[in-house]
Amino acid sequence: MVVTDSGNKMGLIECYQFSKLVKNKYKPSSVRGKPTQKEEFLPTIILNRKRRALIPHPYSVGGTPAKPQEFPHMVLLGYGATPTNGEDWKCGGSLISKRWILTAAHCLESSGNMARWARLGVLERVVNETNVDRPNDYEIVEHIIHPDYNPPSLYNDIALFRLERNVVFSEKVRPICLNTDPNLTPPKQIATGWGRISTAGPLSDNLLKVDLDIYSMKHCNESYYNDPKLRFGILPDSMICAGSFDGTKDSCMGDSGGPLQCEHANYTGMYTQYGITSFGRFCADKDTPGIYTRVANYIPWIEKIVFSNN
Repeated sequence: MVVTDSGNKMGLIECYQFSKLVKNKYKPSSVRGKPTQKEEFLPTIILNRKRRALIPHPYSVGGTPAKPQEFPHMVLLGYGATPTNGEDWKCGGSLISKRWILTAAHCLESSGNMARWARLGVLERVVNETNVDRPNDYEIVEHIIHPDYNPPSLYNDIALFRLERNVVFSEKVRPICLNTDPNLTPPKQIATGWGRISTAGPLSDNLLKVDLDIYSMKHCNESYYNDPKLRFGILPDSMICAGSFDGTKDSCMGDSGGPLQCEHANYTGMYTQYGITSFGRFCADKDTPGIYTRVANYIPWIEKIVFSNN
């Protein structure tokens, strides 16, 4: 596992080691772990969460495709008997070590099928002979759901999936660093994922990205007041609220499990993950942001599993 900012010293060393895999030193985004004076705003898109779809906002011009090698930690989760294309790929995740995927607990199952495949190193969901990128498909052999995840309650929506074999790292495939500082939440972050290009349309062919604003806990608790699935409200220690202050961008309807992230503050071409796409009530509603599982709160649990099994 790779961690950043504070916490396990071994993780910090690994994060540095993985940064040396980066050969293409372009600057992927201005949304960094520490605020910058000038932020780059992406065109309006809605990114999916909670088993719905990644769709454009009705008044937007569509999503922004990710660049090659921009998000090499992105994982596409498959639920079919074989690693085929199409509707069997329904959730996202992030690669955090040679053998482990970090995702949302509710991504364990879809339409009665368990998450069985992890696809790495691609921008395009559908694979054919014309694709520049060839997929790296790995079978998932173990699912570990956080012990305090208890649906229909929406708390502790986090899981670790173990792969059948070690991942071969490259410029297109490498882990993301994990934030361990519970007091650090950059005000602007990026969510990434695959999904539908309209409410009832086909799945997106490309990995899409969207920049989001971080909301205050006060605003978030007002938005989700008296929700029966949130008995204790939105918890600041384990949740992050993100959306668009102008109501034009959001994560909504679909590929849950993907990362909420910023460009790494020290290593160009790498990212630090702060959250996991979890759930939301409305899409692109400025008064109702989406909810993300706060990674820093679960670092001890992640370390115990990943380090003890590596």
